[in-house]
Amino acid sequence: VKTAADGQASGNSITWNLGAMAPNATREVCATLVAKSAGNLAFNGTVKGTCAKAVSTTCQTRVTGVSALLLETVDDPDPIAVGENTTYTIRVTNQGTADDTNIRIVVEFPAEIGPVSASNGGTVSGRQVTFPVYPRLAPKQAFSYTVQAKGEKVGDARIKVIRTSTDIPNSTTEEESTRVY
Repeated sequence: VKTAADGQASGNSITWNLGAMAPNATREVCATLVAKSAGNLAFNGTVKGTCAKAVSTTCQTRVTGVSALLLETVDDPDPIAVGENTTYTIRVTNQGTADDTNIRIVVEFPAEIGPVSASNGGTVSGRQVTFPVYPRLAPKQAFSYTVQAKGEKVGDARIKVIRTSTDIPNSTTEEESTRVY
């Protein structure tokens, strides 16, 4: 991204011309780098001169990523009459740079609307739907679940989707409003 002391970047290398140096003199060079992915990264440095044999050194650093889960919920159709069905689509996207694991989704329903069925092994128990744990979500990947629900009582129904995971243990909630008439 940036070099100090007139460093010249080319591909994966940076070259500095330090000019003439007195015996036992030191010079410092600096570069700011941005990793393209997480992992162990090695940096190799070599110094050579017209009157000196080349010497090299290596250092390593570990770049770690973070997960960042986006939770989205959409209903279709909306509004619905009492006795009619709507489908909720719940989508989880990892916008981060590292995997997240053990993602749990629970959906809670108010008195105005009740769950009928769920996709992907989701279980309906009273006014709640619980989906099986999603084991691992890689960066930039997504998964989705659906829930069929029926209008039971006139009003502005607000379902609540709750997400937890290993990397982000504090729950994230998303509400979706469905008008029942």
